Amino acid sequence: MTGVLLVDDEPLVLIGMQGMLNWAALGYEVVGTARNGAEALRAVQEKQPDIGFPTSVCRSWTALRLRKPAIRTAPLCRPSSC
Repeated sequence: MTGVLLVDDEPLVLIGMQGMLNWAALGYEVVGTARNGAEALRAVQEKQPDIGFPTSVCRSWTALRLRKPAIRTAPLCRPSSC
C-alpha cells in the first residue's frame, strides 16, 4: 500500500479527509496526520510516507514551503497540494 500523510491546520478538515474516502480500497494507507509544517516534517521523518497531502492554506507553512524539506527528509515522499 502507498502511505499517505495528511496535513491541515484545521482538525475537522483532517477528520473529513480521513473519513471521506475508503483509502484502503484505493490502495492507500493513512500513515499519519499533522496540523502544521513542523509536525508534518516530523511525521515525514518518522513515518516515511510515499505521498504527503498538505493543504495550500496552512497558516504556519505553505504546501510549497514544506515540499523541499520533506523531500530531503524522505526522498521517496512526494508532497502534493489538495
